[in-house]
Amino acid sequence: MKDSFLRLRRLALPATVLLAATLTACSISSAAPLDKITVTGEGDVKPELTFETPLEADAFATKVLEEGDGEELAEGDAFTISYVFVNGTTGDELFSNGWDGAAPEQFGIDSTFPTGINKSFEGVPVGSRVLSILPPEEFFGTQGNTQLGLDGSENVVLLADIVEKLPEVPDRADGEPQDPVAGLPTVELDEDGRPTVTIPDSDPPAELTVGVLQKGDGEVVEESDTVVVQYQGVNWRTGEVFDESWARGEPSTFPLSSLVPGFTQGVAGQTVGSQVIISIPSELGYATGNENAGIEVGDTIVFVVDILGIR
Repeated sequence: MKDSFLRLRRLALPATVLLAATLTACSISSAAPLDKITVTGEGDVKPELTFETPLEADAFATKVLEEGDGEELAEGDAFTISYVFVNGTTGDELFSNGWDGAAPEQFGIDSTFPTGINKSFEGVPVGSRVLSILPPEEFFGTQGNTQLGLDGSENVVLLADIVEKLPEVPDRADGEPQDPVAGLPTVELDEDGRPTVTIPDSDPPAELTVGVLQKGDGEVVEESDTVVVQYQGVNWRTGEVFDESWARGEPSTFPLSSLVPGFTQGVAGQTVGSQVIISIPSELGYATGNENAGIEVGDTIVFVVDILGIR
């Protein structure tokens, strides 16, 4: 998972119907803005997009340039694409990956992606080439994205080749139950697998401490892996949940190395299918605190993590 994808997914947290292979636009707006874009190049070489700037479009628009013969993508699917995003006002490339020898990146049709991403791919077969215009309200919103140089008024052009649909993962860990680790919080699961963490009436461990609650028999996780997880984060001091995937109704996908060090170290070396509880001292968590999450300097945080897959 590359930095560009991370930037897109994190900063974006805020149905395309394939009619035919005749390049019919699937959009409220007309096809006219899309018809002004010329795409050259094919195969594994990054295509070039040419259009007069600024590219005016008053609504989201998308069309299939080349129709694939694979399975149609649907809500909840994860898949890989080769892609390029271009600023419609300036014509400058924002970011790209997957061509010229680079590996395709994982995207998904879920609530962690901008609506324009979801609408570009839902209902489109694997193997297709898709061209879309994403107005601000379908991408980063009117606040824009300072890291990418978007001020919130520009349309963004997306060209993508859908390479592969990724296998589904379970919604919860399915490993063999293990004995609890003394000194760590206790965990109870509801019928859907969502944990409730009870903090003991004692001081937290001074060092990173990991307890395996369920032992899976899948692949061993490497620190360099991108993992699919269900997780819940709890502040040891307050007992309050500060973040969790369960509340969003779907697992999360992260490059493991991009997370707080204690999370990375606690999950690396575990096996897919496992559920672990990780007590993370402040220096391996949020050493300077996290005001938005109610985490103060010195707070120990606890994560319960269901390791569902590796991407």
